[in-house]
Amino acid sequence: MSNRIYEIVEEIATLSGTGRSKRKVRRIRWDNSPDSVLDIRKWFQEVDGTETPCKGIKLDAAEEAAPEELMPSVCWSWRASIPCRATPPTTTTL
Repeated sequence: MSNRIYEIVEEIATLSGTGRSKRKVRRIRWDNSPDSVLDIRKWFQEVDGTETPCKGIKLDAAEEAAPEELMPSVCWSWRASIPCRATPPTTTTL
């Protein structure tokens, strides 16, 4: 997989990691595709500072929207600039 071409469109979060290995959430454009995908994977930082992608998962736009459609009461927005469309649960006072 390290021979694939990628462009990091947006750094979203670093989930975990130690040393030169980190799990990151990013928006990435793979293999010169015009579309970017939400990408969650482990990255290994080489001695020269370049990064090598390891195992992970890519979510296209439909896959990225699926959790919100299935569970609308949970906010699934990855970026603070996008308002959460989740509706808070209603409570009834007796």
